[in-house]
Amino acid sequence: MNMTIELSERGVRDGVTLIGAYHFLLAVAALLGTLAVFVYAILPGLSSGASGVAQSLFLPVLGVIIGFVLTVAYALTGIGLIQIRNSARMTAIFLSLFGIVVGLFSVMGGIVGSFNSMQPDWASVGMTGLILVCGYSILTFLDVITLVFLLNWRVRAVFYGEEWLAQASETMVPELEGRARVTIGELEQPEEY
Repeated sequence: MNMTIELSERGVRDGVTLIGAYHFLLAVAALLGTLAVFVYAILPGLSSGASGVAQSLFLPVLGVIIGFVLTVAYALTGIGLIQIRNSARMTAIFLSLFGIVVGLFSVMGGIVGSFNSMQPDWASVGMTGLILVCGYSILTFLDVITLVFLLNWRVRAVFYGEEWLAQASETMVPELEGRARVTIGELEQPEEY
């Protein structure tokens, strides 16, 4: 059973706008996470006045910097996608791959960290792991959908300003097969001296 979804140029543009809105949502989430790290990790450390504050604030400050960079990257990518810029499409593809890989390590780190901080309370450890896995699954699902959509050849054509015909998908495959046969045929023929 061959299921194909025909995308019109209008459908592609609507999908790109939706993915741009998703990137704005991720920018807001990254900003809120950055503010939370600042308020709950950096401000209490600065107000305590204890010795060794610089060492204890290294990771929270690094988290704030990374969170701010991600906020700007997601916001600029969302703007670029809405304006149909190919650089934004490539950045969105990178951010989706980055989100899948880094999210996996974050979930593993969160579960391992909850073992250390909540060792006697296994119900809290299990609930923390369940929440992290569910959140990661939802974000990974959305990142995979983003990747599949942005790597579609019709979406690529819109970003490059190319036009396509409704039958273009049927003509592309035989054309590529012919090129592959010619290339392979050229490799198999011995060179004449």
